[in-house]
Amino acid sequence: MLPDNVRLIRNREVVSRQIEGELIIVPIRHGVGDLNSLYTLNQVGLVLWDFMQEEHTVPEMMNRVCEEFEVTTAQAHDDIREFLDSLLEEKLVQLVA
Repeated sequence: MLPDNVRLIRNREVVSRQIEGELIIVPIRHGVGDLNSLYTLNQVGLVLWDFMQEEHTVPEMMNRVCEEFEVTTAQAHDDIREFLDSLLEEKLVQLVA
């Protein structure tokens, strides 16, 4: 589980585009877009992805999501941690030292 003080940022080795309300993410591997590894995000994921253009902590992301959507902090906390775990696993975001 990620500690609250860790900062995350989008991996610069991916390309993302918003198409009809969904965000599509394409990892760049060996200088070429890996079209076999496309990822899509919903509206909450889109807000977080945009927010992670700069470094942010989990609590900062929770505040952003709670401001934008009608969700409890407990639900936002659990969902964001699960979301970030999956992004980290796929190397779509990076930890900042």
